[in-house]
Amino acid sequence: MILTKEYLDEQRDCIQRNFDGYKRNSKDPVTIKRLQNIRSFIMDFSPTYSRILSVGCGGFEPGWIGADYACDVHELSGRILLEQGWAGHFCVCSCDDIPYPAKFFKVAVCSEVIEHLPAKETARAAFYELDRVADHWLVTTPARDVGEPTHKFIFTEDDLRGMTSGLKCLIERQGLFFYIHNGIQPLFD
Repeated sequence: MILTKEYLDEQRDCIQRNFDGYKRNSKDPVTIKRLQNIRSFIMDFSPTYSRILSVGCGGFEPGWIGADYACDVHELSGRILLEQGWAGHFCVCSCDDIPYPAKFFKVAVCSEVIEHLPAKETARAAFYELDRVADHWLVTTPARDVGEPTHKFIFTEDDLRGMTSGLKCLIERQGLFFYIHNGIQPLFD
């Protein structure tokens, strides 16, 4: 994906806005449930919380999910994480071009990112990139419009099936979110 100035400015504003709502988000039951689901997925494949990548991490997700690696398209995320005391490895990159070798991570999480991407083709490429860099991966995306001004898409289950064709993965919906992952079993009963 070409990271244009306009896209980077938009994402910087989104990162800052989400971080400004950090305290509100930390008490939101929907956010808490999503993070519990993510942590449960991570525990299935990396109970020691090592080699966990948070993709499109924003300014707080790596700390919330126990990730020791993080990346985002804007360096603001890295600065905020550092200010919050997170001591992991951060790099600036696009979710469709992650600068790590194949299967470097035990788990990669890309939560509430693909709906911000400028094209569905980029979202499709992100799924394949996650599959390349991680043994196990999990993507979440809202299943309906949540009023976020930087969302470009609201994906349907059919959209997600099309974007992940060729990958062995499960698409599940719980509440507000789709959970797309290459786990061994369903996350939800």
